[in-house]
Amino acid sequence: MTSEQQEPAGGHLVYHPPSTSDVVYWGPGVCLRFLATGKDTNGAYTQVEHVVAPGGGPPAHLHQREDETWYVVEGRVEFRIGDVTLLAQPGDYLRGPRGTAHVFQNVGERTARVLNTFVPAGIEHFFMEVFQPVGDRAGPPPAPPADLIARMIQAAPRYGLEFFEMLPLPESGAANKLGFDAHAPTGPPDLQH
Repeated sequence: MTSEQQEPAGGHLVYHPPSTSDVVYWGPGVCLRFLATGKDTNGAYTQVEHVVAPGGGPPAHLHQREDETWYVVEGRVEFRIGDVTLLAQPGDYLRGPRGTAHVFQNVGERTARVLNTFVPAGIEHFFMEVFQPVGDRAGPPPAPPADLIARMIQAAPRYGLEFFEMLPLPESGAANKLGFDAHAPTGPPDLQH
């Protein structure tokens, strides 16, 4: 379906093509762009494409307001959802119910690409408030603001988020402890499809 094939359905767009002029946001080792926001979906969901640098990913957190799903398009991404740690590869689909602690990290040597859906919409406002907007997708990633994690923690309560450290599971030992890299990657990820 091309952008010329958009069809209205009940006053709402059936298909919303991502624009090449959309703003990209940088977080902790993660570049994200919105495929659909609450504005596009009448508040039903937000869908984000994450381009995750090797070692990148968010700190451990939970959402009080949204359920989440992840679909791994490229790369190897380790997820910890509640007490379960999984190595996800292209084609894997995962679900994290609201109120469940989770974290993910690109454990591969190449950039990973993950589609992330939040139900209902609204979390996009957190990303827009806290993450650093970057208009030039082809440019090098900006240095992360020194106060990025502090800003994330400060804004979190307004969006029903909690950030914390997840301890290793007792039966799996320290090898399963996921960390995160708060530094932007040293080069731009491949944002071309």
